[in-house]
Amino acid sequence: MKKLSLLFTILFIFWGSISSFGQDTIKQLTIRINALLPSSNFGNDDIEDWIFDGGGGATAGFGAGLQYLIPLENPSFGVFLSGDLFINNTKNKIKEDWEDIFASKQNVKYPKYINIPILAGFNYNYKKENSSIGFFGNTGLGFNYLKITNFSTSSDGDGLEFEFDKSIKFAYEISGGAVFNDKVKLALSFINLGNHDIDGTETDKYANGNKEKYDISREYDPSNLDISGFKISIGLILH
Repeated sequence: MKKLSLLFTILFIFWGSISSFGQDTIKQLTIRINALLPSSNFGNDDIEDWIFDGGGGATAGFGAGLQYLIPLENPSFGVFLSGDLFINNTKNKIKEDWEDIFASKQNVKYPKYINIPILAGFNYNYKKENSSIGFFGNTGLGFNYLKITNFSTSSDGDGLEFEFDKSIKFAYEISGGAVFNDKVKLALSFINLGNHDIDGTETDKYANGNKEKYDISREYDPSNLDISGFKISIGLILH
């Protein structure tokens, strides 16, 4: 909670000090839909690496977001504050490999990855006079909130459930794209959502009603999960 408060404070101070330069300019709000294509470890679908050894096994994810842009005195430059939501499921290959390893019939609930990055940064845009198409680039820094939903499996009255802790880490994004008729934005970004500790609680459940709980970090000594990928977004500009 202290880390979250500190990060909010840093972003608030940055935004307040910078946005004052653009008080007399036209602000721009963009509503967008997103796709997140996992790269590197986040998309790793090797069952031996999954979750506890640095592999995410994540599918392409989808979500939505907002960006608030304030131009500076030079209209080619601006500052922005953005927030996004991404939800990535577990890949089918992971599910198939899990079922192959455990031949018995199981009821399995696979985890989802929920990421909520909040970023602030700088914008540059370029547009020729009388042209209907403009181009832009963004660089943003901030933090990402990660929640991995519960993973559970059961068979013949016995089962186990992993409940993962929330995590907040620094994040950054580099993006570029085009603006059409000052209304529609199309962007491609590389976004790094942080290197997250994997921890939480494992609960073993038995047919006789007994339960045993274990700390994930002590039982499995998990590797960190690096979450990054390529974001494709299309947005509608509201002036």
